[in-house]
Amino acid sequence: MEMGLVVIIAIVAFLVGVLGGFLVSKATAGRDSSGNLKNQMDSLQGRFSDYQTEVANHFNKTASIAQKFSQSYQEMQSHLQHSVETLVSDSELRSRLLSEIKMDELKALDYSAEGQVEQDIPEQETTAVNTYNDTPRDYAPKVPGEVGTLAEEFSAKRK
Repeated sequence: MEMGLVVIIAIVAFLVGVLGGFLVSKATAGRDSSGNLKNQMDSLQGRFSDYQTEVANHFNKTASIAQKFSQSYQEMQSHLQHSVETLVSDSELRSRLLSEIKMDELKALDYSAEGQVEQDIPEQETTAVNTYNDTPRDYAPKVPGEVGTLAEEFSAKRK
């Protein structure tokens, strides 16, 4: 009889475990994490598409504004040339002004490899730049005899 009681308790425990597992599986079936992840993915995809559209619109508008700016600049150059030709009577001054206007127009269109227009540098600055052969210093100057900041011995003084 004791053996029968142990078997009955084991069967009851097994049935209670199966029933508990069934109830837990039903309770968690509504919380599908893959559906939640899919919704998040769809949301992020939509936001990314909206962002791409905004970037494309931004660059299209920037190109349009740059084109208008270029057209206005050309109109201004044309107006200046016409004004110099009609208003300036001195031929020497007229030719000098027209050459300056054309030179400014060429400088505006001239892009060097670095994206900068060449500038007139005074002769003193040119010689100073050409004769400078010292290595660049990326640290603060130090007093002679003092350890530099890049030295291994440089650190907080210990007592």
